Amino acid sequence: MKKKPFFGTFPVRLYPEEILGIAFFILLFMLSLRFGTNIKGPTVMVRAVINAFLIIVGLAVLSGKVGLTLVKIIRNWAPIIFILIAYENLGDLVRFINPHDADPVLRKIDEFIFGGVNPTLWLEKIIRPWLSEIMHASYVNYYPFLPIIGFFLYISRDYHKFRNVMVSVTFGFYLGYIGYLLVPTVGPRFHMAQEFTVSVKGTTMLSEKVYQMLNALESTRRDCFPSLHTAITVIVTTYAYRYRRWLFWFMLPVCIGIVSATIYLRYHYVIDVIAGIAHAAFCVWLGPRVNSWWYERVTGDHVIDDYPEKLDIAEKAGNILRRIKNKAGR
Repeated sequence: MKKKPFFGTFPVRLYPEEILGIAFFILLFMLSLRFGTNIKGPTVMVRAVINAFLIIVGLAVLSGKVGLTLVKIIRNWAPIIFILIAYENLGDLVRFINPHDADPVLRKIDEFIFGGVNPTLWLEKIIRPWLSEIMHASYVNYYPFLPIIGFFLYISRDYHKFRNVMVSVTFGFYLGYIGYLLVPTVGPRFHMAQEFTVSVKGTTMLSEKVYQMLNALESTRRDCFPSLHTAITVIVTTYAYRYRRWLFWFMLPVCIGIVSATIYLRYHYVIDVIAGIAHAAFCVWLGPRVNSWWYERVTGDHVIDDYPEKLDIAEKAGNILRRIKNKAGR
């Protein structure tokens, strides 16, 4: 017998990705209190926790009302914003949770896998300026690459599948952040900097601009294990294979490029990437199961109520998608 949802009759219906966001901010807040004497950000943490909670709950309440399309869209995509805020707030907290960098251990694991050869140093044999340029371009594609499958599912109003992607990606990020806290790693580009004899700079200013941009975006320097560039890229590419096979074939080369670039550009050890792939597999397995359980046992299936009933862009986008699929099928 199907159990009655706990909160299905209430106007506030929080979804797993929103609960994860609130829980992670509470965890950061508690950790900041525990190590707060030498951290500059506890007050920022307090404000972040309060604001995150109020915004999520407020959007949850408002999106339960019919016709508030814009509010629903903001609420549906808001978890991604909170993921970014959470990353920014990790900061120096990583060093207080575990002050010992794991780089020496991860380097030894890489060398064990490759029979005593260090793969990052070995790659110097194939480094070329033109290849470095391609790798930098691939690596930076990670940021616009992530929402592609979610966007196509969303404008098609395929909300159940969209939610599977969102929950898996959310688990991917937050569990990955816990990995950063427990296994702080700066990566080969810093740990092995004195051993490199060949630069990975490209043929134009693009590579230097990419490097500068990443330094500005990635405020948490010990953020390598697991490789979330690998994990999240593999998650969204896997869902493209499941839900939009035609799109998968466009995404696959970009996915391969991003994953390859993490090692080539010395951002990650090979074991980081292996862990990222395993992490992705777990999150792809977990996401749909959590969604199904949540619908059945917690809120009931209110996707139709909490997501836009009609998207004006959907009809136009649908026509474009049909044209693309028809061309791809020829």
